Amino acid sequence: MKHEKYLRQQCLVDTSVSINTEHMFNEKHDANVQVNSSDFLHQDEDANTSNLSKKIVALKRNEMSLVKEHSKSKVPVISGIDFLEDGRLVAIDNANKKCLVLGEYLQVLGKPFTFFTTPLDICVYKENQAVVTSGNQLYFLSVDYLSTIGLIRKVSTSSQYFSVSRFNCSMFVCCTYEDDKAPVRVVDFEGKETDFKDILFPFINIGLGQSFSTYSNHLGILTLTHFDSNKVYMFNTHTGGIITVEDKRILSPGHVCMGPDDTVLFSCERNSSICRITLEGQVLQTLDVEKLNLTALCISQDETKLVASGSSTSAQTIQLYKLADTL
Repeated sequence: MKHEKYLRQQCLVDTSVSINTEHMFNEKHDANVQVNSSDFLHQDEDANTSNLSKKIVALKRNEMSLVKEHSKSKVPVISGIDFLEDGRLVAIDNANKKCLVLGEYLQVLGKPFTFFTTPLDICVYKENQAVVTSGNQLYFLSVDYLSTIGLIRKVSTSSQYFSVSRFNCSMFVCCTYEDDKAPVRVVDFEGKETDFKDILFPFINIGLGQSFSTYSNHLGILTLTHFDSNKVYMFNTHTGGIITVEDKRILSPGHVCMGPDDTVLFSCERNSSICRITLEGQVLQTLDVEKLNLTALCISQDETKLVASGSSTSAQTIQLYKLADTL
């Protein structure tokens, strides 16, 4: 604020101030808030309706594609997917240990990349670079303009990780499994693992694929889903505050990503829907998708496209939706 005041006094026409924080969080406030959708029914009706109407979005499916088998023995399972900066997609075929590049019509481009271990999730962190989790190993990949996937490097970690999302320009938020110490950690490019210092995580038993996380960088909100308890936890990494979100529409929450207008999207497997909540824990809406078990979820960088992958007993599909505001 002091810098801003000083700069304004200089009568500059255009001013840009960028602050990059790499420290973990020192100050802690004890705050554990239980949030239910009924908590918002007592707000001023007109104000609440106006607030919601600006945030509601609609889904329109543009494309759907069956994932072709790259192995004669196993049906593909897309366990992670994300957008590259140019609009192409990178997807993890967990069953066949492949990484695929997909075009705008969800067609496979180039030759799939094969892992020696079982890949789990993927996160794009640069224009054409992505990180892939595989238990206690992280793979860093690059994708060129011909959709050729190359291995940059592979690092090992002491813990096992499934879900991965960006924390900042040099670190990632990773969900652990079968780890009693912490459900989420920050991991960097070298495999160095750091715990969140001032967050008291609830004691929850996390098995493989039971919890997924995402992070709002500019607000410092870490979101963690928990499949078995039908709960979503939201942690303020700046203050240590915790919000627990429960709602009858939240059934078996799983894959999660940041949504449009500072909201969070996550899949609900038991009712084949995608739930959308604010960073304060308010349930805004649920979006119905195909009657499939959702296995991956991501949103484009311009927040106009949503991709959901789902599996049935005989096939795996990837569905591309257009996100549009409705008033």
